[in-house]
Amino acid sequence: MAARFFPAALGAALVVLAGVAQADPGQALFDKHCAICHQPGGVGAPGYAPPLADTVGQRLALEEGRDYVPRILRAGISGPIDTTLGRFNGAMPGFAQLSDAEAAQLANYVLGALNASVLPAGFVPYTAEEVAALKAKPASAPENRKLRERLDAALKAR
Repeated sequence: MAARFFPAALGAALVVLAGVAQADPGQALFDKHCAICHQPGGVGAPGYAPPLADTVGQRLALEEGRDYVPRILRAGISGPIDTTLGRFNGAMPGFAQLSDAEAAQLANYVLGALNASVLPAGFVPYTAEEVAALKAKPASAPENRKLRERLDAALKAR
């Protein structure tokens, strides 16, 4: 009986592993680096971390908004920001250790999966090359907050 169980168990394990291997790499990166604070599904944690779901994508309707998500992934963001869950005044670290491909995958997951309903029409996913090119425009966490303020003001003025 044990001999019959082993091949069946091995087959079941391989099916599970195949499913894991086919999962969205951006989601795996989100789960590893972001979900601890921003929560699964990017819903945020009141008083701790702002929501990402349906709150980030609309900034891509602005020319300067295309840089927003990759800049935050690289350098973080700090200072007060207002969101649907209230005001947050903290600091998110950057993830400079991510490769350009990983940063693109993570940005595409946050936008495509968590912000699809607020993305501008014709959104083009990020490439590793595009993320790498942003290194020529280094930014800091406080500068990223200022970028967010400019983008939010421009969106309100529309």
